[in-house]
Amino acid sequence: MWRLDPSQGDSYLLRNEGTHAAFDVSVDRGDLAVEDGAPVHFEEFDADHAERYLLVSTLASRTSAVTVSWREARDGERKSQKLQLD
Repeated sequence: MWRLDPSQGDSYLLRNEGTHAAFDVSVDRGDLAVEDGAPVHFEEFDADHAERYLLVSTLASRTSAVTVSWREARDGERKSQKLQLD
């Protein structure tokens, strides 16, 4: 459903590869987060839509993945997927 692709430098594109929009989407960047102003919650994330995130892993980082959670329908069951940085 989700893909995290390296972009430029420490930038990554998070893309909804599904054929339908996802709802109530949350992006947990853990300690990879850089205050880049990128949103971490979406009411709706369209199919084939992408958002750019600046993700930096340092020696102090405890994680090397981003976790996306979402619903396939507005009132649907919550799902999650962990995406490793390349």
